[in-house]
Amino acid sequence: LVASVEDILEEISVRLIPAAPAVKKLPPDLSGPEKILLEQLGEDPRHIDRLVYELQESPAVLLARLLHLELRGLVRQLPGKMFIRT
Repeated sequence: LVASVEDILEEISVRLIPAAPAVKKLPPDLSGPEKILLEQLGEDPRHIDRLVYELQESPAVLLARLLHLELRGLVRQLPGKMFIRT
């Protein structure tokens, strides 16, 4: 009697191994402030105002860094001035 997917997988001897979270390494040629900014960004989008508050930098400076990181493919801008690490 099959009661779940696990019963089928057990019958055909398939073991599911949970995937380890991918560790994203920072490029070695980043400046110190760029590394700090990337470390603040994660999988959840962050608003520019929150980054300004957390990093104690002006919006202009952070937006310039974020643009540089976006051009390198390390950051993505979402609608509403939200940013996420790629």
